[in-house]
Amino acid sequence: MNHKITAKQIEATLFMFWMGSIVVIGASSQAKQDSWIAILLAGILFLPLMFLYIRLSTLYPGKNLYEILFAVFGKIFGRVITLIYVLYSIHLGALVLNVFSTFIHVLNMPETPEPAILFFIILLAVWTVKSGPENIGRISKYTFPILVASILVTFVLSIKDMDLGYLKPIMNTDMKTLLSSALSVCILPLGEIIICLSFLSAVDNQVKMSKVYFQGMIWTLAIILIVNIRNILILGFPSVTMFYFPSYEAVSIISIGEFFSRIEVLIGVNLMLAGFIKVAVCVYSASLGLTKLLNAEDQKLFVVPCGLMMVTLSGMLYENTIEWMESIKIYEIYAIPFLVLLPVVILIGAEIRARKNRTKTKNPPAPNKEAEGS
Repeated sequence: MNHKITAKQIEATLFMFWMGSIVVIGASSQAKQDSWIAILLAGILFLPLMFLYIRLSTLYPGKNLYEILFAVFGKIFGRVITLIYVLYSIHLGALVLNVFSTFIHVLNMPETPEPAILFFIILLAVWTVKSGPENIGRISKYTFPILVASILVTFVLSIKDMDLGYLKPIMNTDMKTLLSSALSVCILPLGEIIICLSFLSAVDNQVKMSKVYFQGMIWTLAIILIVNIRNILILGFPSVTMFYFPSYEAVSIISIGEFFSRIEVLIGVNLMLAGFIKVAVCVYSASLGLTKLLNAEDQKLFVVPCGLMMVTLSGMLYENTIEWMESIKIYEIYAIPFLVLLPVVILIGAEIRARKNRTKTKNPPAPNKEAEGS
């Protein structure tokens, strides 16, 4: 039986994908105490990209990212851009795995070898992807309320430890820095949604993707905002910038009497849930792209190789945590061609192709008179 992803499932998948690592490393801190304003600006900056994806979904209903690429650019250029997004999916998955292993190794299980952590996560992701895209949607739907509830609980419990003075002075950041911080959030993680377009062919035809995109973005921005404000009000600036994982440090302060503490475990749970979904989405996108690239029939053949490539690359990316943190700024620039420039080119190509198809439909070729006479 061919199961389709429902509206609630794809919305939850988008949310969990976006939250992948942001719940741990937090949003960009360039704007300091005004970073919450930068998050709101990021939502506005992301709107043109969202309309771009909605338009692509409208022009090619029922087609995933790679089917759209082949339909727009043909076999040769379609394969080139498909390869680009396959490599990007593998790289993004490797980055998330690196966040995973660093967080667990540094804060929770320092004695556990990082390769062991990586292989455990990727094995689970591979099993999930092999079970089908609807399985990812189903898991996202049930883990989504757990993540939201845990973040709301940590916010409420930390109110007694908050200092509203840490938000002052408001709007003390210059517009250039504010926009730069907003662009960072727009790129990481909002812009990465293009990877999720690989699920479009598995989504129920009755689903209105425009509604899904908007609701998913609103949920994501709201939770990122809550996490950011919680971290600022507890740690303040510049303290919040001194930690690799500010969310973990902020929540670790929370305690109720002497019998209720160690609430920071919830942050680890959040990373396990959202980070796992993000890795699974990357594995699915990469394996689906390879299937289209090689004109194969069975996507499952490429799931394990893609997972192994992610694990291998993750172990090669950074030598230490400092190098990893510094690379985030480079990633924001590196990702622009994949998340902004290429999608614009794809939309332009899709519009041109759609216009040509409409012209052919309105003006069908004239019948051959000689053939009719004979």
